[in-house]
Amino acid sequence: MTLDLQPIIERKLELERVIEELTRRIANAPPGHLVISKPKGSPVKYYQAVFVVREGKRVEQRTYIAKKDAGLQKALAEKGYHEMVLRSVKREHAVIKRFLKQFPSDCPETIFEKMADERKALVEPYWESTDAFVERWLNEEYPRKQFYKDDIYYVTERGERVRSKSELIIANWLYQHGIPYRYECALELWDPYESRRITIYPDFTLLDPATGKTFYLEHFGMMSDEQYFRAAMDRLALYEANGYYVGESLILSFESDKVPLDIRQLGRRLDHYLRRDI
Repeated sequence: MTLDLQPIIERKLELERVIEELTRRIANAPPGHLVISKPKGSPVKYYQAVFVVREGKRVEQRTYIAKKDAGLQKALAEKGYHEMVLRSVKREHAVIKRFLKQFPSDCPETIFEKMADERKALVEPYWESTDAFVERWLNEEYPRKQFYKDDIYYVTERGERVRSKSELIIANWLYQHGIPYRYECALELWDPYESRRITIYPDFTLLDPATGKTFYLEHFGMMSDEQYFRAAMDRLALYEANGYYVGESLILSFESDKVPLDIRQLGRRLDHYLRRDI
């Protein structure tokens, strides 16, 4: 696995957006800055302070802001806040920009992969290549949900059994797009309602090769059925109770009698979570 720079790049882009927005807001704000005076035993007073040149010297000139001009007080206070945030954002942006500029084009983890095959045969790699890591993950034995004699099943392009036509479509799509997955891999969770550990079997456990992070993909295919719907909501609550949240490590797809599985929409969702160019 190699270092995933995408979150850092996305942070840089976000900071650039903030810099542009705050620069515009500050330019459109009233001139000067807010000064707050709190004399002992007297009400708080607000002033608009601007710098002027008198007799060749730069001095601060203050103008009292009356209570009726509370909007000016707020505007100057927000301007001061935006200026402080902008300075902080610019410092962080400069650090990230230098980091990305100085980051080596050849990561240490990729050196072995770029060597000639004859040389590779003589060297033990310090880091496991991404391809080797994915292959090992796919070939590892894992505890899975059992199929019984009378269970209905469908065979995927990868040659494994799944329990529904929708799962068949999803499994084949994952396989065709090179997303490593495990079908119904056991996941141990804590059930806060029963106060005990239980084992569930998410429909698909996905691997992001770039980061080594796993995601759980659950397809809820009978949402028109009230009992099934309640069970699905209980399952989501169980995930969240164990720190697996939708939009982070949990990916969902739904289906009902009137709304079939949309594999293209699911593909866009996976593209977002796994940062893939699918």
